[in-house]
Amino acid sequence: MKALNEKTFDPRIKALEKNLKEIKKTVVVCGPKGGVGKSSLATVLALLLSQQKTTGLFDLDFHNSSSITLLGAEEFFPEEEKGVKPPEVKNLKFMSINYYVKQKPCVLRGSEVTDAFLELFTITKWGRLDFLVIDSPPGLGDAFLDLLRFLKDPEFLLVTTGSILSVNAVKKLLFLLDELNFKVIGVVNNFKDNFPKITEAKVKEKLVGEISFDPDFEKAVGDPEKLLRTRFAYEVKKQVLPML
Repeated sequence: MKALNEKTFDPRIKALEKNLKEIKKTVVVCGPKGGVGKSSLATVLALLLSQQKTTGLFDLDFHNSSSITLLGAEEFFPEEEKGVKPPEVKNLKFMSINYYVKQKPCVLRGSEVTDAFLELFTITKWGRLDFLVIDSPPGLGDAFLDLLRFLKDPEFLLVTTGSILSVNAVKKLLFLLDELNFKVIGVVNNFKDNFPKITEAKVKEKLVGEISFDPDFEKAVGDPEKLLRTRFAYEVKKQVLPML
């Protein structure tokens, strides 16, 4: 595998860098295990930021795009003129891989993932943003590694549950990000009441939020205003938002 910091000659990389030039801070919300609430956190956090700052949400979950459903943004579609202009959902600029694959499986591997990644970043014209929140794919596959290779100075917010398997996976991801000198904002422990307390030292010291299970969250899916009134959003606003 090529070194993560090695950038092969590709004109799309220059276009990517140009498109991201006016973005002050890029926050990658990630989790090495699926089902931990990564997309919910990314979506709600972006909505909260958009109330006071110019914010974009980039759904790059190639395997199971969820942010588009959380926002109820299936009927929106990007405008195309010298690139793609993300549609706005309640003041939030939003772009998703799902606009191009719809509900079909996104079956990509190897260089195909990198091509899709670069293409999306090349065509999407964000303009000036205070924050770009990226809903990344779970795990450490090609799409996530491309984030490490091509983004300039991203900051990472990791999502886990108290499950032993999830905590162990997050610990490995923390070691990787530390080794590559990426900034980690912290770790969010989701569904805190449903699992044992996190005792693993490396993960525990990075905790910036512990979010309770919200049984009413599902009722708000598809409606940004309702999402912002959930207990989940309240706890994210209180605990996680100040870390940014």
